[in-house]
Amino acid sequence: MTKSDRSPVAGHLRKLLGGPLAGGLSDAELLERFVLRRDAAAFEVLVWRHGPMVLGVCRHVLRHEHDAEDAFQATFLVLVRKAGSIGKRQAVGSWLFRVAYRVALRANAIAGKRAAKLKRMVEEPVAPAPPDPAWRDLRPVLDDEINHLPEKYRAPFVLCYLDGKTNEEAARELGCPKGTVLSRLAWARQRLRARLTRRGLDLSAGVPVAALVPNLAAVSLPVPLVDATLKATLAIAVGQAVPGVVSGPVAALTKGVLRTMLWIKIKIAVGCVLAAGVLFAGGVLTRQALDAGQPAEGPQARATQPDKAEPPSKSDKSADKPDTPKADEKTYAFEMRDKPWAAVFEWYAETTGLAYIGSWKPAGTMTFLPPKGKKYTIPEITDIINEALLGQKGLLVRRDTTFTVLPADGKFDPILVPRVRLQDLATRGRTELVSVVLPVTGFKAKVIAPEIKQLLGTFGQIVVLENANELVLQDTAGNLRQIQQMYKEMEERYAEAIRESKRIMEAEKQKWLDAQKKKNDPDKH
Repeated sequence: MTKSDRSPVAGHLRKLLGGPLAGGLSDAELLERFVLRRDAAAFEVLVWRHGPMVLGVCRHVLRHEHDAEDAFQATFLVLVRKAGSIGKRQAVGSWLFRVAYRVALRANAIAGKRAAKLKRMVEEPVAPAPPDPAWRDLRPVLDDEINHLPEKYRAPFVLCYLDGKTNEEAARELGCPKGTVLSRLAWARQRLRARLTRRGLDLSAGVPVAALVPNLAAVSLPVPLVDATLKATLAIAVGQAVPGVVSGPVAALTKGVLRTMLWIKIKIAVGCVLAAGVLFAGGVLTRQALDAGQPAEGPQARATQPDKAEPPSKSDKSADKPDTPKADEKTYAFEMRDKPWAAVFEWYAETTGLAYIGSWKPAGTMTFLPPKGKKYTIPEITDIINEALLGQKGLLVRRDTTFTVLPADGKFDPILVPRVRLQDLATRGRTELVSVVLPVTGFKAKVIAPEIKQLLGTFGQIVVLENANELVLQDTAGNLRQIQQMYKEMEERYAEAIRESKRIMEAEKQKWLDAQKKKNDPDKH
């Protein structure tokens, strides 16, 4: 029995869900409970069940213990956000291994930059390292090769060799016969041996690959780390923003890995576009070969004609329109010394010319003491007021002719949120709540919506307009600006993939035409 199994929390969960943590409900059943019911106990079992493996992987990659613990937290935050999109829910352990490895690599890169910048003279606490120096060289290589195993082989390998399950337990977890697990483990071991040998590691025939893999199930989970992780993940599960419940490094790791996972999906989609283009070109050439007796002037003419100008996309059309004039960049002296909120709203109304509508009266007063001579724009002042209002669980929302204060728990009618154009986001403070319409080109709006939703904050909402192929997004202007920039980059990559596909098709077509001309008139060649 491991230390985690002896904890009071684990004992409570055994009673709640039935059976020991090593058995009872499967990963798929636990994940289903969490996705459908937001069952906190089910998620906690997953953390205790796979936490040792996740922390072990993070320690493999990262030198410092606090970096490993940050990566551990970020891994389970990603699980909260992506739980509903995991295709093979019986392979949660394998999925967590890949995410933990990806998060740890990202954290390692950040830590390296931080260390180089600060030039620390004092070493920080280091995660426990194996005494054998040869193992320290092998460990990152082995983790990388396990990460690159195909999913169906990686899943039993992680369960048996990293999570410490028996072959029978792994077979039950994966829903396949024990013989299948054994054959896939044999294939994985053979693949790892070959890959490690190819990378210059001399493995003698008498040393089995399994002997090189540590049993991460034996890693002891610090209870405070698990408690902090559960508190953060469950807060996010009910809609709180990541930066509000975890440290800055953990929030940055989580957001970065979520974006990376989105880009991987986009790359797959782009690859499909390119593959489809090549297949289409092949189909065209096959058809032309079958119709080789027909004159080739038509295709020849089409191949040599310059490309017609493509019609502008929705985003191009909107970009051609003149931008709305920028908001008044006039700056104002803003200072509040223990002022009642009614006085703050009165100042804001007089300065902006907007009328206050609402009956909400924050308790207490506001104090803001700026540096001497410092002045602020209206968007900056709005952000300052909102930072103070968040302590009162409120949020100032600025509209065309009025402003109001909405509850910060997100329970309000979306009609109260102003709709702005994408190009007007730059005129809003980063904390201002707005909604925008994002035209989607090159993708189906309903397909990309779940990935965009992962990037929204506490106030974020998304509506898919399938007929118009548009997304209506509600969130703070600062977060929407980041999403807009990311989507713009995504569109550019997709457009480049389309152009590349067209170039391949035209090149293949021209190659076939040249071959046909040479075949029909060999004397001229």
